[in-house]
Amino acid sequence: MQVQEIYGRGQTWRLSEFWFQQTWFDDRLLWKIGRLTVGENFGSFSCDFQNLTFCGSQPGSVRGDYWYNYPVSQWGARLEAAFNEHLQLKLGVFQVNPT
Repeated sequence: MQVQEIYGRGQTWRLSEFWFQQTWFDDRLLWKIGRLTVGENFGSFSCDFQNLTFCGSQPGSVRGDYWYNYPVSQWGARLEAAFNEHLQLKLGVFQVNPT
């Protein structure tokens, strides 16, 4: 397990994040589209550890061939609806390209 941040998958220049976000209905409906990181939008939690196993998105740490964490991004869109302070729904669509 890595103990420090890993910068991208190899020595490759890449656009990490570039997205547009729009909100409606007093910020209860949020739409985000562009180059997104799946781990930043789904499956993440705050990190208080000095180990990559516990930081970032867990699926990206365990299964990194299609679920990418920062700094690798993919084309995608996310729609988030907040019905009340306890109920929220997030839907996402991401391009998966193994090459």
